[in-house]
Amino acid sequence: MNWHKNTALRKLLIISAILFLFTPPTWVGAHAELESSNPDAGSVLSVMPESISLTFGEVLITLEGEKVNTITLSDPTGRDIALSPSVAEEATLATEIADLANSTFEPGEYKITYRVVSADGHPVSGSISFTLKPDQSAPTDSDSTQSKSEITSVTEQNAPASSGNTSLILIATLLFLAIGGFFISRK
Repeated sequence: MNWHKNTALRKLLIISAILFLFTPPTWVGAHAELESSNPDAGSVLSVMPESISLTFGEVLITLEGEKVNTITLSDPTGRDIALSPSVAEEATLATEIADLANSTFEPGEYKITYRVVSADGHPVSGSISFTLKPDQSAPTDSDSTQSKSEITSVTEQNAPASSGNTSLILIATLLFLAIGGFFISRK
């Protein structure tokens, strides 16, 4: 009878181990993904925005005296536009365009490039763009040329796709182990 308990327990452990091996943990790809931006990715603007803000899915690390999180803005020719120092607050990184009132900006596509370090210590970088068309009226949402799914992010390219069901599978496996172990021990 003791042999029967050991065999059933071994089968239970093997099944559980297989479930754990084929269930990727959600925290593997849990780096700070860009969730929103101002200006929006792919938007068409009639005037240059006064500021740029990027909101991520995780709190950003800040180290006093260190430039850990940065934003750069380049014009249609690739030249960098002067920005004030980037400020990180919780999950948002923001900056302002320096000397906006005394600057002229060419029409065309502007590229916002960012590098941030999330609370888990992993650096994330990427870029989004917006288009400046001064002679047009304010655009609508349908004028957007780049959707959120098209945002280029190094993390999104390298991180495995996480399943929303991972936690459920993990809980179900633990529950399966607990119930199975209980019934095996009662025999």
